[in-house]
Amino acid sequence: MRVPTEQTIQNRQRRDQMFCSERAYVERIFLKYKKDIHRYLKSMVSSEEDAHDLLQETYLKVCSREDIGRLDQNIKGYLFVVASNLAKDFIRKKATRQEQRHVPLNSVELISREASPENMAEWRESLDCIKATLLTLDDRCKQIFIMRRFMGYSTTDIAAVFKVSKRTIERDLLIAFEHIKNDLQEHKYYDD
Repeated sequence: MRVPTEQTIQNRQRRDQMFCSERAYVERIFLKYKKDIHRYLKSMVSSEEDAHDLLQETYLKVCSREDIGRLDQNIKGYLFVVASNLAKDFIRKKATRQEQRHVPLNSVELISREASPENMAEWRESLDCIKATLLTLDDRCKQIFIMRRFMGYSTTDIAAVFKVSKRTIERDLLIAFEHIKNDLQEHKYYDD
């Protein structure tokens, strides 16, 4: 067995001192952002207990990192990334556990996803009302509405096609929506 040299002993002492000062630094930073991280975690997992547990896990994970002293630039961001990743893992595991609590279908009363004939008739009538309303709009307003709602164009893309401002497109969409809403309310297909 080799006897450690004076240099080796000094290196170990420096490393231990550095580790202690880094840990104190992490504790100080963690305490500074603890409430913000806890609030963030609570918004992700919606349980006070789970958020508190994840907060503790975040602290332990950050403390276990050997090169924590090199994170001076964005330690707050790093804390939130670690917390977020732990919360995502927690949610994923929780979802897996929920799947394991699967209830056999033969013990559950199934509800049809198909609409009743009454609902289908009402749907067709409201769709006819929307079509009739679109026919009353001016051509540009009608085209803008169709491009946005049925073809999936963004308001920026539509503005480029018509060579007008995005605000003009938004105003025309609002006009179309208001007309449709008013006609649906008039025919009792829409309640505010």
